[in-house]
Amino acid sequence: MLAVLLISTFALQGCAAIYEKKLASFKGATEPELIRDWGAPQSVYESDGRKFLTYRSSRIAGFGGMIANYSCQTTFELENGRVVS
Repeated sequence: MLAVLLISTFALQGCAAIYEKKLASFKGATEPELIRDWGAPQSVYESDGRKFLTYRSSRIAGFGGMIANYSCQTTFELENGRVVS
């Protein structure tokens, strides 16, 4: 059981590093470019000339007899129509 937990932890850390690189690749992208790749956001919020596009996803994963529900929320901040963070 401990081995399953350790393997799962290392797998998630590797996925997180890949995900961070993917997010960083969108810095400077235009809003249409972001939407072409990510699809329509689940929510949009505007404040002080900035726009925030939020994407949510969830999935159920099973491994070694264990089941977990993973959810993720990603928000892109846009200024002047380009991703800044």
